[in-house]
Amino acid sequence: MSDFQHYHLDKLRLDDTHNYLKHLRNELNLSRDELADKIGVSAHTIRRYESEWKNSKPPKWYEMLLRFMAGDVSFFGQAWADCRINLHSKKLSSPYFPEPFRPHEMMIHYNKNHLSLIQENRALHIEAGHLKEQIKQLQARIAILESEKSQLEAHKNSVKEGKVIPMFRDRKA
Repeated sequence: MSDFQHYHLDKLRLDDTHNYLKHLRNELNLSRDELADKIGVSAHTIRRYESEWKNSKPPKWYEMLLRFMAGDVSFFGQAWADCRINLHSKKLSSPYFPEPFRPHEMMIHYNKNHLSLIQENRALHIEAGHLKEQIKQLQARIAILESEKSQLEAHKNSVKEGKVIPMFRDRKA
C-alpha cells in the first residue's frame, strides 16, 4: 500500500486500504463533509476513497495528505521519518533538534548548518591541497636523499675495494 514508514501512524494501519484511510480521517476528528471542505473535493469523493468497491482506488496523494494533516512528514524522505508537526503550536519536533521549531525556523537552522558545512568543506579542500603540495616536496626530498645515499654507498664500496683513496681519514684516537 504505502512506501512511507511512521511508527505512530503505521500502527493505525488495518488490513485494508479503505479502513486505513477512514481510520486516518477519524484520527483527525474530521467528518467526510469537513474533510471535503478542507481539501476542496466532494464528500462523495471521500466516501468513494474510503469505500470497499472493487473499482475504488484512492490516489496516493490522498493518503499523503491525511498523513500530513496528522502531523506526519515522513513522506519527504527518510530524514523526516521521526519528525512530527504539533498541530496546535505548528512546530516541528525532531530527535535531531533539542527543541521544536517552526518550519521556517528549521529551514533557517538547516541553512546555517549547511552553509557552515560548505565553508568547512572548502577549508578542508584547501588544507588538503597544501598537504598534497607538502607531500610532493617531501617525496622530491626523499628522492634526492636516496640518490645521495646510493652515491655515498657506491663511494664507500669503492674505498673498500681500494679503487678510490679517501682524501680524509677518520681520526680515531
